[in-house]
Amino acid sequence: MLNILKELLFSREISFEEGSIMMLKGRVVIIPIHIFVNIFKKLQEYKIDPDKFLYEIGKEEGVHWIGQIKDRYRMKPTDALKWGLNSMSVGGWGKIETVKVDLFKRNTAVFRAYNSPFAKLLGRTGKVSDPILAGFIGGGGSIIYNRSLECKETKCIAKGDMFCEFVVKPSKKDWISKYKSEYQLKGNEK
Repeated sequence: MLNILKELLFSREISFEEGSIMMLKGRVVIIPIHIFVNIFKKLQEYKIDPDKFLYEIGKEEGVHWIGQIKDRYRMKPTDALKWGLNSMSVGGWGKIETVKVDLFKRNTAVFRAYNSPFAKLLGRTGKVSDPILAGFIGGGGSIIYNRSLECKETKCIAKGDMFCEFVVKPSKKDWISKYKSEYQLKGNEK
C-alpha cells in the first residue's frame, strides 16, 4: 500500500489541503469505520435488510468512483481494475487481491480482501458480512467491463475465514445501461 501511496503522491494524484483530501481528482474523506457498522446495526433495528441496502450503496459508489477514474484517465479495463483495487486499499478497505479475472471467456472473477475493517469490527456473525465492499466490487467491475455484474461474498472473516472472498458473475438484469450517458460505456473492451 505504501508504494501505491508514494506513486499517488509523486504523480500528484493525492493532495491534502485544509478541510479537503483529493485522490485521483475525486474528493475523499477519512471517517471511522464505526459509522458504517452503526448504519448496519440501525438498519437491522429498523427492520431494513442491511446487506441489501449497503450492497446497493456500495454498487452505486463503485460505478461512480471507477467510472470517473476510467473516463478521466482513459484507462483500459486491466488498468482501471488495478487502480480501483489499489484505491480501495489506500482508502483502508483492506488489502484487496485479484485471484482470478476471466469475465470475457468464463464469466467469472474472484477477489480476496484481507483485514477487512467492516467485517472485523462487526465481529463474528456466522455469515458473510461485507456488503459495501461486495457492492463496490460489483459496481466498479460493471463499469470496467461494460456489462452488468453482480458480486457475491462467499467467505468472510466474520464467519471465521482467513479472508473475505468475492465472486463476480454476470447479472441476470441489465442495470448498467442506465449509466451509458454518464460514463463512456461502449462495446465490451478487452
